[in-house]
Amino acid sequence: MNRIVWAVVACLLPATAAVSQTDFNRWADFYDAVKKDLRSESVATQVAAIAKFESEDYDKSAEFLVKLIQKNRSEPAVLRKAAEVLAGFKNERAARMLEDTVKRNPGGDFFLLLAYLLKKTDDGPAVALKALESARSPGLQKIAIEGLALQDSLDPSMVQKLIGYLDEKHYHSVRKASADALGRIAAKEQVVPLIQALNDKVIGDRARDALLRLTGEQHWRDTAAWQEWWKANAATFAPQPMADADFETLHAKLMEEKGDNAMAVEFYEREITGKNIVFLLDRSGSMSTNTPESGISRMEKLKSELGFVLDRLDEGYSIGFVMFPMDTFPTRGIDKMDDRFRKKAQKYVEGLAPTGSTPLGQAVEHAYSKIVPKENVDTIYLLSDGAPSDVQSDELLQMIVGYTDRYGVTVNTISIGTNSQLLQDVAKVTGGQYWEAQ
Repeated sequence: MNRIVWAVVACLLPATAAVSQTDFNRWADFYDAVKKDLRSESVATQVAAIAKFESEDYDKSAEFLVKLIQKNRSEPAVLRKAAEVLAGFKNERAARMLEDTVKRNPGGDFFLLLAYLLKKTDDGPAVALKALESARSPGLQKIAIEGLALQDSLDPSMVQKLIGYLDEKHYHSVRKASADALGRIAAKEQVVPLIQALNDKVIGDRARDALLRLTGEQHWRDTAAWQEWWKANAATFAPQPMADADFETLHAKLMEEKGDNAMAVEFYEREITGKNIVFLLDRSGSMSTNTPESGISRMEKLKSELGFVLDRLDEGYSIGFVMFPMDTFPTRGIDKMDDRFRKKAQKYVEGLAPTGSTPLGQAVEHAYSKIVPKENVDTIYLLSDGAPSDVQSDELLQMIVGYTDRYGVTVNTISIGTNSQLLQDVAKVTGGQYWEAQ
C-alpha cells in the first residue's frame, strides 16, 4: 500500500476528519495484511478477517467498516460482524461517524442500526423506535426490536408498542423478536399478552420462554395455571428478567422434565411448532442404515414419523418438503394441510428412498431463496445423519446466519445417529432446538 497516496488523501479530508500519519501508516499495514482474506470466496474467512478489526480502533478502520456496510455487497454474516466490531470501538470520531450516519436515516441499513444500538446510548430506544416505525423490511424491524431489548429500561409506551407487534398481522420474525424482547424487559404490562400468546402456533414457544425469563415461574404452556398465578400476583409482581446463563440452565431442565404439550403433534418425540413449515430432510444413501432399536432403516423411520405428522396436522398448518439430494414437494414450496394435499403428500412420502450424497448446502439455498420469502415460512425442520458433501460446515453456518438476519426463520435440527456440532450451531443461531435421534 503506497503511503504517499494516504498522505494525499489526508490533505483532502476536512479538519474534523483529520487523521494522523501514524494512523495512516497503521491502516496501510493492517489493510495489506487482511485484504486477501476480505476478498476470499469463503464467508468464514471474511468474517475472521473482520474480527481482526477489533484491535484497529481508529478513524480509517471505522470509515472502512461503515462503507462496507453501506455498500451492502458482502454476505450478511460479514456485515453483522462488521456491525459488532463497530459497536465496540471507543474512538470518538468513529462513534460520531456511526451516529451521524444512523440518525440521518435510521431505517436505511439495519446493520448500521445494529451497531449503534449495541452501543446502548441514551437515545438508543428513540432511534430504535423511529427505525421500527419507518422500516419497510421485516429484517430491519427485527433488528430494531432486538435493539430495544438491549436497553436497560424502556418507557411504558414503548413496551406497549412492542406488545402490538405480537399481533399475527405482522411478519413472523417480527412477532418472534417482540416476544423475545418482552421477556428481557423489566416491565409487567406484557405478562397478560404473553399468556394470551401461549397457544399461538408461531410464537407460542417464544411466549412460554419469555414468561419463564421474565417471572421465573415454571407453568410452561399451561395457560390456566399462568392465569391463576397472575390473578394472585399481579398487584405485587416486580419483574426481574433472568440472566442468559440462568435462563438457559432452567430452560434445559424444564425441557427435560415437562417436555411439550402431551396432545401435540410430534416429530421425533418433539412438539411440532410453527405454522408455515418446511421439512428439510436427508435422503442420502446413508439413510439406508438400520436403526439399533427397531431394526428398520433410518429412512423407514423417517417415513413413519412423517406419516404421523401428516395424519395429525390440521388445516391451520401449511407444509412442504425439500429433500437432499435435491427434490421438492409441492413444486410451489408449501401447501395448506387440507385433505387433498394430505393424500398427495402421503403418496410422496411413501415413495422416498435413500440415494446419493448429502448436498445440504444446495438444499438450504433452495429453501431460503425459492420458498421462505414467497411463502412466509416461519419454521424449518432440518434432519440429517451426516456432514454436508457440497459445502464446508463453517460456510454453511455463515450462510444460515445471513439468512436468519434477513428472514428470522426458526430452524429446529435433528441429528440422526450422531452428535452434530453443525446442527447444534444452526439451532442456536436461529433460536431453534437441537436433538438427537436414531
